Amino acid sequence: MKVNPVAVLAFIVLFFAIVFLAYVNMPKQSSQVEMKLTERQAILDDARMKFPDADKVDIVNITETTDGGVSYFNVKVRVTENYSSTCPQRYHLQYFYPEQKFEPSKPELITKDCSLCKDGKCIIAFEEEAIIASVNAPGTSQASDFAKYKPNAVPSVSPLENNGWDVIWRSGSDKIEVVLSNRGEVLSIS
Repeated sequence: MKVNPVAVLAFIVLFFAIVFLAYVNMPKQSSQVEMKLTERQAILDDARMKFPDADKVDIVNITETTDGGVSYFNVKVRVTENYSSTCPQRYHLQYFYPEQKFEPSKPELITKDCSLCKDGKCIIAFEEEAIIASVNAPGTSQASDFAKYKPNAVPSVSPLENNGWDVIWRSGSDKIEVVLSNRGEVLSIS
């Protein structure tokens, strides 16, 4: 019996294609894939339960870590209270999942006080710090008065492409805008 070399080659290609597809479609262990949406939501729900007065709860970063052959996710969660005030409080929680289930590390307080940038020396890394600096940095007395005398004033914050911050305080149809460098210098106020 004579074997057709084309048929053999076709069989080999088909065999490897089936093996490849079977491998690609194999279920992967949870440590080999990104964290599932339900797991993310469970972590956010847990943080909201621990900080029921929080205005903002977000996942900031997820990294996969392997320690002693065990893989887990290190999930950093941002929690902000009093976001619309002149002194929002930002915390970071670290969850190690599934290693410690939903027991986060001790909250790390990021905005330690409301005097950020008063002396004009600071680094603004987070939007909560930009809010505080917008009413505390030298040259921001207009914005400070606006926020103080308009109790319904609410800030909105946007990072700028040039490593600065745009903070707009609004109360009804009135507004004041403070543009800051990432070092807390007032670039403009209007």
